[in-house]
Amino acid sequence: MAVQVSYPGVYIEEFAPGAPIQGVGTSTAAFIGIAARGLLKDPVKITSWDTFRTLYGEQPVPGFYLWFAVRGFFENGGQVCYIVRASNGAYGSLTIKTRTGAKNLFIVSAREPGALAIKVAVDDQHLLDKAKTSVYRPTGKLTKAASAAAKQIVMSAADAALFRPGDVITIAA
Repeated sequence: MAVQVSYPGVYIEEFAPGAPIQGVGTSTAAFIGIAARGLLKDPVKITSWDTFRTLYGEQPVPGFYLWFAVRGFFENGGQVCYIVRASNGAYGSLTIKTRTGAKNLFIVSAREPGALAIKVAVDDQHLLDKAKTSVYRPTGKLTKAASAAAKQIVMSAADAALFRPGDVITIAA
């Protein structure tokens, strides 16, 4: 409402205030920067300086300040923060193929971003390209009836030779 001013003095104008401002937590920080190691591009919740050093490196990366900023946060009483490791690197990977090169067997990926630092060699002599599986199910004849309390079954030598240690045996009537 407009106030008409007709003489000098103090004028009071009333107004209807808006909704009160809601309080939000300001104790959780987020840091984005370069670190020696750790997950790329995913925010990770950190609750201690020791956890940060374990996940992102014991020493700072020369020329970058993430390590120092997080240390200062925890030294000044900070308790919870999120870290996002930034990098232009990518995870190196290598596809292992069969000896003929016709089929992919598996993919080897680096734990840390960057080119694979070591040479990887895989010998596929024991890899089965076209493995065949068969069910081994021998049968035998019971030659001596066992009582209900007996724990031993007697079979002929020829039938017993069909079984291997560790076979599961089911006795059916």
